[in-house]
Amino acid sequence: MKKLTVKQRVNNGIEYLNKNYPDWLDCIDLDIFDISVGGKCIIGQIYNKKIRNRGSLAYCEWVSDYTHRFSLEHGFTEDCYDKHIYLLREWKKRIIELRSEKPKQNMQFSKEELQVIRKALSKVGSDTALQLKICNMILEIS
Repeated sequence: MKKLTVKQRVNNGIEYLNKNYPDWLDCIDLDIFDISVGGKCIIGQIYNKKIRNRGSLAYCEWVSDYTHRFSLEHGFTEDCYDKHIYLLREWKKRIIELRSEKPKQNMQFSKEELQVIRKALSKVGSDTALQLKICNMILEIS
């Protein structure tokens, strides 16, 4: 079998996830994302948000889908711990790209929602970084 590049493997993973878990991108929290930590990797985060509450049978079916070879070919894991950083960087880059390509929804807030948003922003004062974080959280929720 031909050795795949990190980019090819991540693209395989994205293709698989798009086909089997179309909203997978919404499950990934880049602030905690770590390819080498079970619950914080791509599959771990999807499992935690989508599968966990379905019980032990769902977990067994879920885990059986992800053999080591499959995980390697789809960029979900790496053979050597020292190489995880390259996989992590490629996943983060691609997730950011994919999120920026997602069509923006035309959001409309009620008067009450706008009042809550204004109130939250006014409480943080002139801390623009925190204001931006709040705005991003609102955009993710809606």
